[in-house]
Amino acid sequence: MCLKFYLLGHFQLKMEILKEFIFSALTDFGNVNVEQLLPDVIAALEKTGCDSLEDMKYVRESDFSPPLTPIQARKILQRWQNLSSGMTIYCYIYVG
Repeated sequence: MCLKFYLLGHFQLKMEILKEFIFSALTDFGNVNVEQLLPDVIAALEKTGCDSLEDMKYVRESDFSPPLTPIQARKILQRWQNLSSGMTIYCYIYVG
C-alpha cells in the first residue's frame, strides 16, 4: 500500500513539474490566455503518452497541434532543448 501511494505521488509530482515547464513557456508567448490554454496543451501531451518532463525529448512539433500553432510548438521544443542540454535529470525511488 505504501509503495503504491508513493508511486502515485511520484507520478503526480512529475506531472506538476511538466505543467510548470509548459506554463512557464506559455507565459513567454505574450497575448495568450495561459490559464485557458494550459489544460489543452497538457491534454495533447498526455494523449501522446508524455507524462513527465523527461518525456519531452520524445515530443514532436505535431504533438502540440491542436491547440498550439507550429511556431508556439517550436518555441516550447527549443526551450526544452536549451534546458536539457545543460542538465542531467536524476530520478531516485526509495523503497524502505
